[in-house]
Amino acid sequence: MAKLVASEGLTIQADQAGETCTNVSVTATLVWIAPGGAAYVYQGTARGFCAVTPPFTVYRTSTRQAGSTNASAAFNSSRQLAQNDILAAGINCTNWVVQSHLISASGGWFVYDSSAYAVCTN
Repeated sequence: MAKLVASEGLTIQADQAGETCTNVSVTATLVWIAPGGAAYVYQGTARGFCAVTPPFTVYRTSTRQAGSTNASAAFNSSRQLAQNDILAAGINCTNWVVQSHLISASGGWFVYDSSAYAVCTN
């Protein structure tokens, strides 16, 4: 029973802190016997590695380039590629910032460089 109480105590403390525990070991030690053996008192101890569980915040960034004979298509494509990179690595992204720059407009070919930044939870 002492082991069960110790394990439950660790679980309750971890839950209150938003943590999950792994590698938990539980021991019990006899600390007292009542006269005539009427009762036995044990001390239980639970130890483990406890850590905050996801979701956690991750700052993500991606830079992509796209080119086309249509300036608008190159612009939109570079932005979408950068955003897709972030979404492929994280979910529930907010606070998006996307910056785009024309880096070449030569011979009827437009190339845009776009960087996307977002705060995501995994």
